[in-house]
Amino acid sequence: MSKLLFSSVLLFGVSTSVGAFSPSYDCTQRSLNSVEKAICADVELSQQDVLLDHIYKKAKAIDKANQATHSIRSEQRGWLKGRNECWKSDTTNECIREQYQHRIATLQARYRLVEHSDPIFFACDGNQAKEVVVTRFETDPISVIAEFGDSVSFMLYSAQQSQYVGRNESIIYQNDQSIDVVWGYNAPVMQCVPKSNHTESQ
Repeated sequence: MSKLLFSSVLLFGVSTSVGAFSPSYDCTQRSLNSVEKAICADVELSQQDVLLDHIYKKAKAIDKANQATHSIRSEQRGWLKGRNECWKSDTTNECIREQYQHRIATLQARYRLVEHSDPIFFACDGNQAKEVVVTRFETDPISVIAEFGDSVSFMLYSAQQSQYVGRNESIIYQNDQSIDVVWGYNAPVMQCVPKSNHTESQ
C-alpha cells in the first residue's frame, strides 16, 4: 500500500475490503458519469477521492482566512472536468489515479499541508543573477515548487524518467546536488549549482 493510501486509511479509520469504502459523493445517484461509477467500484480510487475532499476543504479554509483573490472552487471544477475526461483513456482507472495523485500533491504543496524543505537557491550557467529557487515537498510522489524569474512551476517526481516533471519544465538532480533545469518548451538545459550563501543539504 502506498504512503498516500496508508495515510488515508489511518486518517479515516476504515477497512480496505471491497465495498467497505465510499467516495465523498453518493454512489447511488442515477446521474453519475462513467468515471464517477469507476471510482465507486474501486476502493483505492474511493480512498483518493475522500482524501482529496479532505485536503481541498483545508485549502479552501486557508484561502478564506487569507482572503485570497483567486477562486479555488473554479480551479477545482476545472480539475473535475479534466478527471472526467479519463473515460477516453484506454486505461481509465490509471488515468483517474494519476489525476488524483497530481491534484492531491498540488494542493498539499501549494498550501504547505505537508513537510517541506527550506527554499534552496541555485545560480545557473555561471550567472548569479540567473537564479532558480526550489522548495521540495513530502508529497506522494515527492514534488517541488520551482521559481525562475516571474514564473512558478509545480513538478512531480517521475521515477520512470528520474526527474521532476512539470508542464514544460523539468529538474534533474546530479550527485553533487547541482541540478539541470529545462524551463519552457524545447528550452536549452541550464546547469545550476547551489548558491553558497543559501545552501543547505537536500
